[in-house]
Amino acid sequence: MAVLEPYKHGYYLWKYIPSIEVAGIFCVLFSVATGFHAYRIFKTRQWFCIPFAIGGYMQFVGYACRAAAHDRTGKLMPYAISNNNILLAPVLYAASIYMTLGRIVRSVHGEKYSLINVKWLTVLFVSGDILSLAIQGAAAGMMIHRVAFICV
Repeated sequence: MAVLEPYKHGYYLWKYIPSIEVAGIFCVLFSVATGFHAYRIFKTRQWFCIPFAIGGYMQFVGYACRAAAHDRTGKLMPYAISNNNILLAPVLYAASIYMTLGRIVRSVHGEKYSLINVKWLTVLFVSGDILSLAIQGAAAGMMIHRVAFICV
């Protein structure tokens, strides 16, 4: 039976024991969905959706590490990989959605109804996403650094 273990000096990384079953279900769901999306991306040659597939892969890796952490709640790497991948993957989903938005507006000839010029729509939102990814990535790195620093 799994036991919640401290990382160092009585500091607990996890506040609960990660469930292998739930993490396994999400691994299967994300791998199937990501595989299907990757197949459709290559079949239709819609390369702008690649960040969406990368995000799905990151979710898969994150939940796989969460399942691996079930018996190793005192280890830093499964915790760090799990949290970073699950935290950062939605930014890639949003980037794909914003790239799709510009294409949809153009395809329905809705340029005159768009509040933001369609030429700048994708650039503006994807730039914001890249900035968000950098900030969240830095924050995730600081979280791991803080854990390592506290326990020294």
